[in-house]
Amino acid sequence: MDRVAGRRTALAQLAIALLALLAGGMIYLLWRKDTLLMFAWVDAFGLLDPLGAVRHGVSAFSLPHWVVFSLPNALWLFSGLLILDAIWGSHRSVSRLLWSAALGLIAVGAEAGQALRVLPGTFDWQDVALMALAGFCAILFIATAKQQEGGQEA
Repeated sequence: MDRVAGRRTALAQLAIALLALLAGGMIYLLWRKDTLLMFAWVDAFGLLDPLGAVRHGVSAFSLPHWVVFSLPNALWLFSGLLILDAIWGSHRSVSRLLWSAALGLIAVGAEAGQALRVLPGTFDWQDVALMALAGFCAILFIATAKQQEGGQEA
């Protein structure tokens, strides 16, 4: 694979990963309860009041339940898989596979922990389904990008 094409693909993946990460974060910040840990970070930066104003402004817009409660985790998994692939590039290794698998297992494992009541939160099959879809989409995206740049692996 051409090194320049590989770098371009990695940068594009990182940009898309960051957008997915930001989208998931914005959903949390704008439509979830303000008791979540993320709001402590916002408060630490002194941005709680401006965020409150934005939240008030978007309060008239309701999003479907699955978007507010399931999509952010799926976006974060998608983002993480793209970032891991961008880090490894065309290098094939067991470590690469293990890190990617670990990310998926952590995401689904958190849901299992909620089902077993050992982790806070509410288990939801919709979360699991969207995370599976996110993983599939990430693999498809990575494979397509590598194919377009002339590489052989996904």
